[in-house]
Amino acid sequence: MPQDATTVLAAPPPQQQPDTFDIASKFGPSFSSSTANNTSTSTSTATTTPLPSSTTTTRPPPAATGPMIVIKINDRLGTTTKVPCLASDSIGDLKKLVAMRIGRKPHEIMLKRQSERPFKDFLTLADYGVSDGVQLDLEIDTGG
Repeated sequence: MPQDATTVLAAPPPQQQPDTFDIASKFGPSFSSSTANNTSTSTSTATTTPLPSSTTTTRPPPAATGPMIVIKINDRLGTTTKVPCLASDSIGDLKKLVAMRIGRKPHEIMLKRQSERPFKDFLTLADYGVSDGVQLDLEIDTGG
């Protein structure tokens, strides 16, 4: 009997978990891990399974909130431009739309109502109470 007790104590210790773990085994295959396997060596025999089509598609943009409105942009030099947008669009987004129409960079454009302070880029048109048919003044900020 004493020999049996020593043989039980002399059993090999259980295997320890490695310090690193395979992300694919925990969360499933990802695009970056599959490309890393494919580009690591040319003699590699590792095969990767194609990803489901649901993970490779991009998400649709957020749903538009509110109706389309048309804003008149007056440059105070005799030219008025009509720009279609949404009431939920930010002033920064509107500046990008105006910049495409007039051929300037968005950071050079200042939009405001007549004799008011310029609009802030992060606020929406609805925050300023801009609705369909409203006219905004355009100023070009040349930095000087």
